Amino acid sequence: MILEAIPKPNHDQVGWPWTEAINRLPLTMPDGSTWPRISVVTPSLNQIEYLEETIRSVLLQGYPNLEYIIIDGGSTDGSLEIIRKYEPWLTYWISEPDRGQSHAINKGFQHSSGAIMAYLNSDDSYLPDTLKIVASTFNHSFPDILIGALQRLTLSADIDPVNEILYPDSGNPVHLFPIFKNHRVENFRCLQPSLFWTRSIWQVTGQFNENLHYMMDREWCLRALARGASVHTIPDVLTRYTVHPGSKSHDQNLKFSGEMVPIYRTLSRMREFHRIFCWLEATNYYLANLKDTFYLRSSENHKQNRKLNSVFNLFAARILRRLRLPIVGFGNYCRSRASIRET
Repeated sequence: MILEAIPKPNHDQVGWPWTEAINRLPLTMPDGSTWPRISVVTPSLNQIEYLEETIRSVLLQGYPNLEYIIIDGGSTDGSLEIIRKYEPWLTYWISEPDRGQSHAINKGFQHSSGAIMAYLNSDDSYLPDTLKIVASTFNHSFPDILIGALQRLTLSADIDPVNEILYPDSGNPVHLFPIFKNHRVENFRCLQPSLFWTRSIWQVTGQFNENLHYMMDREWCLRALARGASVHTIPDVLTRYTVHPGSKSHDQNLKFSGEMVPIYRTLSRMREFHRIFCWLEATNYYLANLKDTFYLRSSENHKQNRKLNSVFNLFAARILRRLRLPIVGFGNYCRSRASIRET
């Protein structure tokens, strides 16, 4: 994709992906093999302020074997004019009411055929060389799931924009308790904008749960891990993830964590998961929600809630010891003991 070949943007902004592009990659990889086909789906609904940047960040990758699909949920803010402007470079697009983001993403992948899959929300964007890095990593490391770093841009009317880099191999373990019957112990962050996976693991795991609206990517990753998916993380910053007043990620922590409770309850009924430990995970998230709901505004009550969470973690750790099972989130457990001593 050459910059001069696609329409000029509606904005006067400069830099990537407005006035800068990547030179088209050669038709074959350095080892002579064909670039794997990458299918990217963008679900969108009334995101005209960010949609064009998202589209251009995908098309201007210069990637020679790209499928780009946009599933619009019936926007009325002018988004359709932007989509139509780039229609010649899209594999498929449609605008019609849907049952939510998960349904839109699943619909998009039904029109895809790529060996590598990803979805990019309509207020996020790929950074230069993202698809080249992704394809090269899959070609050399052969993972089922690849997760890169991301740049989180937080926009607010009250403060200046905040930029920070999030890495997939930092943070707490994916799960505190040994929920998998295949004994998987993973310590990575499921950074959705920088998440890519193979079609083969998609076929084994199944599509996104359309009953979920916030944590469908996390739930899908848990099912994939239970079915033996291999995970590879890289420090390369692949995407810019925008948090703004109109985004689902803005001030929605309760809804995100709250959705994990029914997720673990559902997983507890699947044969690949330990029922009791899924229920412990659900209880842990439930207690965290109680904290955010009732104690968030009071520092004194927040200290009490830390003690409540710590007591629960200690209790759960004793159950694991009695059953002679490993404490997966041992760092959390140690911090919990320290917080009890502080109060």
